[in-house]
Amino acid sequence: MFVSDDPGFRDLYDPVFVGGEFPGSLDDGGETLALFDASGSLVDTVTYGTSSPWPWTAAGTGPSLELVDPAADNSEAANWAPSADVGGTPGRANRPDLSPLPEPTGPGVVLNEYNAVSDAAVLKNGGSDTYFGSIPGNGGNWFEVVVVEDGLDLRGWSFEWSDSTSMGILRFTDDPALASLPAGAIITVSDSGPEDATLDPAAGDWWMQLRAGVDGPGRYLVASPLEVSNSDWQLVVRQADGTVRFGPAGEGRGGLTGVGSDEVARLEEPPAASVAADSNYGDATASSFGSDTCSMTDPFRISRRCDTRVLRTS
Repeated sequence: MFVSDDPGFRDLYDPVFVGGEFPGSLDDGGETLALFDASGSLVDTVTYGTSSPWPWTAAGTGPSLELVDPAADNSEAANWAPSADVGGTPGRANRPDLSPLPEPTGPGVVLNEYNAVSDAAVLKNGGSDTYFGSIPGNGGNWFEVVVVEDGLDLRGWSFEWSDSTSMGILRFTDDPALASLPAGAIITVSDSGPEDATLDPAAGDWWMQLRAGVDGPGRYLVASPLEVSNSDWQLVVRQADGTVRFGPAGEGRGGLTGVGSDEVARLEEPPAASVAADSNYGDATASSFGSDTCSMTDPFRISRRCDTRVLRTS
């Protein structure tokens, strides 16, 4: 066993031999693991994933990913299954669940855009935001999601954010305003500015602005820190029972790399229930806090989407 927190691990599980501690964590979205011997020679390697043919239920929803047959090829997804036990079977014999996998649930919301501009910088190349204009910091810590499931109930859900140095959880309260959100609604989350959770689609108001941060009002999101940066920032969305509905999405996924401190990152395809964490994301020099990106004036990217209109008419 190799764990990130030896004392914490032993508190949770029966005493087992721990070979050592390692910094960091395994990626719920998939990565490559390699085992080397004392001479530096490669002994074994496996690259796991979260989409078919890999079992998606092991992607941060409770079960671990377990090898079915040690004598078979462990590079084959078919030789892996979710554990029958929540949390897996560390230090004990594997107990994989070989029953048919349930159909994955749609994401509910998808990450649409996030601000990677540092406090002292402005969007490069004369770029601007449709709401903030061109200002230092481009509005500070904020990200934006789009609702892709009609009648979505966000009560009890959580947004988990992380970058290379920090992480946090934003939990939704049980406020009735979160109980039935229309597909196509835009939700921005920031740690400053006013909060407005009212929606009026008939009047053309599809934007819900929620306030996070330790000094946030706490009505719709439990007051807790929010940081958004250009340093490997990612977002995971969980429903109330802890099941991952979307993510991790952000830098390092979907081809998104090298986001600058004078750029934003955003989805480069129409937001829809088919969007996944590894869909097409890119960096950009213009943003659209709280508004449909069809109104943006970025001549290089404007043709990529008229993002929420299909959702609002479907």
